[in-house]
Amino acid sequence: MTADPSTFARHGYHERIPLVLVLDTSASMGRPANAPRIVQLKDALSRLLAGLRADPAHAARVDVAFVLFASSIEEPGRGFRPVGDVVVPPLTAGGHSVMLPAIWRALRIGEDHRSALVSANVLCRHPVVCLITDGAPTDGNGELQTERDCALVAKELRVAEANGSRFVAVGVGGADLDLLATLAPKSHFAVGDFDIGRVVDIITASVEMRATGGNPDADYGLLEKLKKIQDLENGM
Repeated sequence: MTADPSTFARHGYHERIPLVLVLDTSASMGRPANAPRIVQLKDALSRLLAGLRADPAHAARVDVAFVLFASSIEEPGRGFRPVGDVVVPPLTAGGHSVMLPAIWRALRIGEDHRSALVSANVLCRHPVVCLITDGAPTDGNGELQTERDCALVAKELRVAEANGSRFVAVGVGGADLDLLATLAPKSHFAVGDFDIGRVVDIITASVEMRATGGNPDADYGLLEKLKKIQDLENGM
């Protein structure tokens, strides 16, 4: 769902950048007990939004939507808002991890938003979709998704990238890094025990990547540089 295009047009002639944050709120995000990842995720989102608002270029261009997934999918706020109007939604850990359908949903709402704005003569880039997860994908009953299921979503992501969208995957805690490499071969990151600053850096860089408007290799080159810095810092 997209708000009235005039909501976004009032920012002038700046080309909009849709950012869809796909957030894991499954039960494992409630761990560890002394520092639940869901709490750290809230802090990271607060810092991310504050940073985007503080940058005039980002404040004038970025539209944000949330897709939450556990045993089902939620869209708090029901669509996109200019980043200056966005607040962090309530986040509660519980349930399984319907990650793959959530990625599908994020791609669709991002492109629907762009189509609505372009139809109203508002300039808009294709979306950047950022996944943050600490586990592996399941269905709504907790059964692990198959490699074939993951490969089908990866194939769809490559098509979306060829059409202009961008996808970034951030793994925290015990995330399935092999899966993330399948979903985002050029743009996946491992952040260990939830380094909030690193998460904010990655998503901010993803927005800056989208602002350049390059081809996939050029866009992901920016993130690859960030990933190499991260690997060096981690002694990899």
